[in-house]
Amino acid sequence: MQDEEVTSSIIKVVTELMKNKTLPVTPNSKIIEDLGLESIDFIDLIFELERRYKVEIDLNLLGLELARYKERRFTEVRIADLQEFIKKSISG
Repeated sequence: MQDEEVTSSIIKVVTELMKNKTLPVTPNSKIIEDLGLESIDFIDLIFELERRYKVEIDLNLLGLELARYKERRFTEVRIADLQEFIKKSISG
């Protein structure tokens, strides 16, 4: 699976969940801080991505990975971070 395919899928789902559809969405967009998704929207995003890619996305592990390796808070999760995490989950 191509990185661009996963990124495009995440962007599509995020765009559907956004209240302000005029904001630009890029791989570097922070899902909560930049795009205004609320925590419940983020959970909906994760459920949809799990369904599409038939993987389990452990939010605790995602949070730990971001805090440890990217030095980001959960509200700073970027689309690219989520894409990277999904790729790791798919490849095992």
